[in-house]
Amino acid sequence: MDNFLILYTVACEGELDYEGKRFLLRSGTAAMIHCSQYQIYRTGTGGRWKFYWVHLNGSGVLLYYRTMFESRFFVLFGGDGLKEIFDRLFAMRPEYSVAHELKLILFIHEFLDVVAKAAIEERQEVANAAVR
Repeated sequence: MDNFLILYTVACEGELDYEGKRFLLRSGTAAMIHCSQYQIYRTGTGGRWKFYWVHLNGSGVLLYYRTMFESRFFVLFGGDGLKEIFDRLFAMRPEYSVAHELKLILFIHEFLDVVAKAAIEERQEVANAAVR
């Protein structure tokens, strides 16, 4: 099964080794990776790192990931909107019901929407820079 990880840095900084590169995960940024690839994430040089994370899986997420990021190994983006989604998720009381599962599905769609918007904005910025 395809598994993906979204890491959102709330405060301080972390480091991610992925696809042979090291990425600095600063406050306010997020990363989305395919978990089948070797990865290590850890606290950054300051010795502290507060982050939220979520694992996603399923064929729909794989299709989404390939469509949005097929030319990249890794996604690093400004995580505008992710903190609010995580905060709402953490505020939910865990329960096992159809209504709860549907709420979780909506959160996943919100995550993917935020990631898609960031990727589209980045591609537009790159295209605009190339035209100049």
